[in-house]
Amino acid sequence: HNFMLGLNLNNDVPLSPFAEIVSPVEDEVDAVTDPFEFDRIYEPLDVKSKKIHVVDSGLTFNLPYPLILRPQRGVDLIISFDFSARPSDSSPPFK
Repeated sequence: HNFMLGLNLNNDVPLSPFAEIVSPVEDEVDAVTDPFEFDRIYEPLDVKSKKIHVVDSGLTFNLPYPLILRPQRGVDLIISFDFSARPSDSSPPFK
C-alpha cells in the first residue's frame, strides 16, 4: 500500500515545526564514482501509484518510514515487522 498516495512533497518544509527553513546547499561534492548509480534518486515519488517498494533505510532509522515519522504527519501508530532474520528476501515472512 502506498501511504504517500496523493501527497505532494515540498523540499522547503522544515523537519521540525520549530526549525528554520533552510535552502539546500548547491556546492556539495558528489562522491559517487558511477554517474548513473543514483540516476533517479532526486525524482519525486509517484503519488498516483497504489504500491511502492519501501527499502530499509538501515543505519539511521532502522525503519523505512522517515517521511511518516515527522511530527507534522500526526501518525499515532506504526506497525512494523522485522524480517532481517530471514534466510533470504525470497523467503516467506510468515510461516
